[in-house]
Amino acid sequence: PWTVKNFVAKDRAKNRGGKGAARWRSVRSGGDLAITHFKILSLHTGALLIEARPQTGRTHQIRVHLSEQGMPILGDQHYGFKNQAFDFEIPRVMLHASALTFKHPIHHNQMTVLSPVPEDFQKCLNQLK
Repeated sequence: PWTVKNFVAKDRAKNRGGKGAARWRSVRSGGDLAITHFKILSLHTGALLIEARPQTGRTHQIRVHLSEQGMPILGDQHYGFKNQAFDFEIPRVMLHASALTFKHPIHHNQMTVLSPVPEDFQKCLNQLK
């Protein structure tokens, strides 16, 4: 397991002219604190299944943290993924929130919402094995 703790902000050089989707990156100052805890769940040919537990909730936080560690998420061409190594289609960014835990805004009880692995995500995992 490992933790990434840094500051993230919009990458102004990549967003000049307002064209395309915003891109985020780590910065030394002027950004927002971003903390993510990671754990490798399984190894596959050319890929890893990683559990990410964001402690903060910054835009693109998990994508930025993994990409800047040289591990872009499968299908995430915005943050450096290249599909040349795979002989099957990766239909989208293979990022899935299996559980979200938060305090309810009215009664303040802790709540957890679970979501099963989507079919396209599971198909991608099966093709990696």
